[in-house]
Amino acid sequence: MRLSRIPRCLANYINHQIQNRFNESSACWDPTTLSEYAKRLARENPAEWNDCLDAYCQKITDPEAFIFNRVDNEQHARELLIHGTSSTAVLCCTPVTFGQIKNHTGPECNLIVLDEAARMPGSLSLIRMAKCPEASFLSVGDNKQFGPVATTLDRKDWQSFFWSSRATSLFERIEKCTL
Repeated sequence: MRLSRIPRCLANYINHQIQNRFNESSACWDPTTLSEYAKRLARENPAEWNDCLDAYCQKITDPEAFIFNRVDNEQHARELLIHGTSSTAVLCCTPVTFGQIKNHTGPECNLIVLDEAARMPGSLSLIRMAKCPEASFLSVGDNKQFGPVATTLDRKDWQSFFWSSRATSLFERIEKCTL
């Protein structure tokens, strides 16, 4: 079924409004995110990051070729993210994002601010020290806002032996300790 001109214009207008709202509210469009910072570094030095810029243009102009060249494009993006991460002195992220950054890029930072750290159980809080022993950490979170993630509590098909320790956040343990 082919749409007439008026419904097509209305659909284009609605899609345009949705895209504008996404661009205004999406966290990935924040210029302070690591991905946007890395893109800015690539645009400022196109000779060094030509492959990344070509891949980014290809993603928009020729999605099929971008998918076909996915392995090379991911490697170029990884190199750019490693460069972006290693050129920052302070990294602010959630604990999960920190783990992903360290697993995929590996560079060291001087100071790491972990937001939403109240969701970390005590055992997970040790991972940050194992991954970056030289870095200083600042853990930020609100114990009353979110509880820790403990997905094994609802599983009936197997028994979880450590559910109680995973259901109590590190912040809650610290809060319960009185000096």
